[in-house]
Amino acid sequence: MSGAPPTARAQTSAPKPTGRLARRSPEEIQKTLGAIVTLLKAKKAGLRSEQIRDALELDKRELPRVLGEGLKTKKLKSKGQKRATIYSAP
Repeated sequence: MSGAPPTARAQTSAPKPTGRLARRSPEEIQKTLGAIVTLLKAKKAGLRSEQIRDALELDKRELPRVLGEGLKTKKLKSKGQKRATIYSAP
């Protein structure tokens, strides 16, 4: 037996949020969409949704609604399928 006291497991990251997201107004969705469009205009090759999420520090649960709205209103265009989808600003 060693004489060292037992150590507690160190928590490496903040606890993940659980539950539902707060309801977002159309204005909040448009504001987030504007931030995504601005980011994508700076990246001519486009970005995947994970890269957009990391760059803007968004929750992964709020991104599908905003990206879908951007595609529907033609503020964004996409190329590819599933996780390989690249989003860009037209």
